[in-house]
Amino acid sequence: MNYVKSLILKFDIPLRQSEITKFRGAVVAIGDNRDDILFHSHDGEDLRYAYPLIQYKVVNGKAAIIAIGEGTATLEQMTYPFVRTIKLGEKEVTTTICESMACSTNVDYTAQPVRYSITNWIPLNKENYEAYTRTNDITERLTLLKHMLTGNILSFAKGIGLHLESELQVSIHDVKQPHTVIFKRQKMLAFNAEFSVNLRLPQLIGLGKGVSVGFGAVKEIKA
Repeated sequence: MNYVKSLILKFDIPLRQSEITKFRGAVVAIGDNRDDILFHSHDGEDLRYAYPLIQYKVVNGKAAIIAIGEGTATLEQMTYPFVRTIKLGEKEVTTTICESMACSTNVDYTAQPVRYSITNWIPLNKENYEAYTRTNDITERLTLLKHMLTGNILSFAKGIGLHLESELQVSIHDVKQPHTVIFKRQKMLAFNAEFSVNLRLPQLIGLGKGVSVGFGAVKEIKA
């Protein structure tokens, strides 16, 4: 059994995807958060390159934070009571945690593939982007995306300390037309899609690039 804890905090302030970086900065500025590398993935000149264990999201149009594994103990510092005035860009807003959900997911192989949605997924680096745009063949593009998604899932597993011994059976379904997003001041291709894999994944984790600021959020599609 590979039980992995997660904690989701939902806040009462509206937030757009483009504002997540500002929200993260506001949260980091609260109390001792600026000194904890899990909140912002850097410590002075040192960067934490491992899978982010604290991720900032937009859930149903509102701000949210999810912690996975050892990140849950860090995020628990912000649980009830919590009423703070934060600076979101140029504006000050008062916010509170309106919902807190703790759960444990058995991240293990499943007898049947589990279907998920993924939004604003950024799978392509410069090299893979060139390979993707060189062809208009749908099958070739899906094969490339499947390869990238498999790698993203393996990176997630490694980041939470799990070694997957068996082969992942990944399929990508219903890929929407990619759209352009800004990540680290660069234009990137992002995808909304549905996929299936023979692995149970925690709700709302991120896959791909930019997961610490809301890209690649995964939700299980219930039958």
